[in-house]
Amino acid sequence: MKRDVAHLFQLTINRSLAIVSVGVVLTLLLFLPLGWSAWSAYRTFDMVIVHDFRLQHLAGSVIHFDEVLTMSARMNAATGESRWEKRYNDCKNKLDAAIKDAVKIAPNSYQFDGAAQTDRANQKLMAIEQESFELVRNGQRNAAADLLFSPAYERQKVIYAQGIQRELDTLQFRIQTNLQNFGQQLWLASTIAALSLFTLLPIWWVVLQVLRRYLKALLQRYLKAQTRSEQALHAAKTQLETVLNTVPANISWVDADGVFMGVNNCLADSLSLTPGEIVGTAVNSLDGNSQLAQFLEEFLLSPKEVEDRRIEIEIKGEPRCYLIGVQKYQQGKAAVSFGIDITDWQQATDSLKIAEEKYRSIFENALKGIFQSAPDGRFISVNPAMAKIHRYGSPDEMMECVDNIAKQIYVDHDRHKDFVKAIEAQGAVKDFEYRSYCKDGSIIWTQIDARVVRDQHNQVLYYEGIVQDITDRIYHEAQLRCQLKRVAN
Repeated sequence: MKRDVAHLFQLTINRSLAIVSVGVVLTLLLFLPLGWSAWSAYRTFDMVIVHDFRLQHLAGSVIHFDEVLTMSARMNAATGESRWEKRYNDCKNKLDAAIKDAVKIAPNSYQFDGAAQTDRANQKLMAIEQESFELVRNGQRNAAADLLFSPAYERQKVIYAQGIQRELDTLQFRIQTNLQNFGQQLWLASTIAALSLFTLLPIWWVVLQVLRRYLKALLQRYLKAQTRSEQALHAAKTQLETVLNTVPANISWVDADGVFMGVNNCLADSLSLTPGEIVGTAVNSLDGNSQLAQFLEEFLLSPKEVEDRRIEIEIKGEPRCYLIGVQKYQQGKAAVSFGIDITDWQQATDSLKIAEEKYRSIFENALKGIFQSAPDGRFISVNPAMAKIHRYGSPDEMMECVDNIAKQIYVDHDRHKDFVKAIEAQGAVKDFEYRSYCKDGSIIWTQIDARVVRDQHNQVLYYEGIVQDITDRIYHEAQLRCQLKRVAN
């Protein structure tokens, strides 16, 4: 049995939305008749309070005003004072208003023969009373009194009183009937409410149990997901810490006050401290870090989001050059910084700069021509001696004017082909002689020592070499050969 109940609960959990929907639908279906019966009871109660009791009050007012009219007419006949006529007229208006209100509330009550007979009796009474007022105004008070106490007047009074009494009896019966209906409807509503309550209690008990188990299962899933998220976050944090501690750069996190919130092992090792000893301390509290503290303070106060700067930091008593980069996060309330030791690179750069300056001095001041040329026949660079040999005013002029070395420099095009073939086959040429054009069109003899420079894929990047003017030597050698020839002859 317990197993069946557990299985049933499991099925309801799996269909929790359907169970709740069924509970809501049944609740609405049970509350519909309850609402209908309550509304009917309210309508009946409203009819009794608003209509029937109001009619009863108006009926009493009609009887009261009718007696006042009769008394006022008789007092006017007895005393002859006009104030009684005035009072009569005031009460007559009030009587008419009360009758109109009663007809408006319950028009059906004044649509039968008895009501018409009562109304006729009332009209006759008023006519007799008006006649008595006219007699009094003419000085015939006794005649007026006789008229008001005549059998005809009394007969109409009896008819009127009987009609009013019938209406009161009808109204009282209606009130009793409506009160009885109200009681029955109230009992019906109470019965429906009790039945609905007893029906809904087990239904909603089941619904609440389903919701409780569903929410419990949902909470368990949430807790499992939260645990997995925390584990994943912890793993990601561990992985990030491992990566940061592996990076060969000084990385740290500082708050807006310049206090370390975290550092990696590289930074801690460079300061001969542990990360725990650094976290919580101010940047300017570490020896040799005044420039870093000033840089971070200026950066945090500035509107910039990212900045970098070269800073000299003292590490283990030795000044080192660092490239520091910083970036803000948490809406500018904190910053992460990284520092790369570029001391060796800086020294190498300085050495390279010195070497370049030395090379540039040699290149610019050499007595022989030095050049670099591309395979497409353009000069990449030439020194002043190279430009001077070919009669150009400057190296820039020569590089700008010459865009085809084979045609503009070589007199014999075949010699240029021999040069390219030899240098690409052997990698270098030495004492290669050829005739060259100068800017002014004159021809000189030159000698070139050159080599080919290739990339990692063995493709030719450029040729570079040294050129010297050997025109005088060629001329002297020619003269010497002529002299030797003459001597031999």
